[in-house]
Amino acid sequence: MAGGARGVEQWVRIAVARDLGLDGISRTGSRASCSANPNGARALRGKQVGNKQAVAAVKANADRRATSLASIVDDLRAKGTTSVRAIATELNAQGIMTPRGGQWHSTSVHRLLARST
Repeated sequence: MAGGARGVEQWVRIAVARDLGLDGISRTGSRASCSANPNGARALRGKQVGNKQAVAAVKANADRRATSLASIVDDLRAKGTTSVRAIATELNAQGIMTPRGGQWHSTSVHRLLARST
């Protein structure tokens, strides 16, 4: 009898999974039927979500920071420092910190230049 009860439990689980649209999991081992979740991480990847006003404020602060550093970067370029790596080195040497108080890297300078133009 114990074996029969377990068999019934298994069939109940399969039936519930089928009713929930999860029947492909047990047969194929994939979660193909579950991947269409619009609230999952895959749906949010690469998108700015959340409070639109907060995102706009962050972008406005970044634009102001890029504008304030534009003259310093222009002076560095006029002196012959043209690569993003060299600009990052010079900004660090002058003690100019990133907005979060860190060191400048080539990627952060590249993003700064893209924002200021």
